[in-house]
Amino acid sequence: MKILQAPILALYQPYSFSRALRKLGHTADYMIWDTGGFEWLSHGWDYNLEIYKEDNQRRGILGWKKAEKDLFSFFLKALLKYDVFHFHSGFSLFPVDYFRSLPGSLDLKILKGAGKKIFFHHWGCRDSRPKSSFARECPELCSICPANHSGLCNDE
Repeated sequence: MKILQAPILALYQPYSFSRALRKLGHTADYMIWDTGGFEWLSHGWDYNLEIYKEDNQRRGILGWKKAEKDLFSFFLKALLKYDVFHFHSGFSLFPVDYFRSLPGSLDLKILKGAGKKIFFHHWGCRDSRPKSSFARECPELCSICPANHSGLCNDE
């Protein structure tokens, strides 16, 4: 099989999966959108599209158009190369409501139409796991989590 792990840093899990699958004889790669400032978590990716790169923000819409083009180009190559798409933390290849010309979930419709297998794997507080669970097991996660301010980490 040919498997793509994507598109975010998920505590080394996509990297670990891709390398374990390679040991089993499969083609397995790991793609991220960007390190997002978390270089300390960005270990072992095969493709980094750098779609959130600061210079894209400084260049305004032209920068985002380049990021959209790079992402769509990668998607077309991936569509031809991989049989299985294993997504992490509820994201697929196209960020939902992020790019104007690449609507979220369009990639899923195309992948499904092409007969590709799609898996979603959810990890931690980004998937609304209660803050109290982290506080008991690993309190430093909530203190550094940038999503903490958005209300994703709460007991309700």
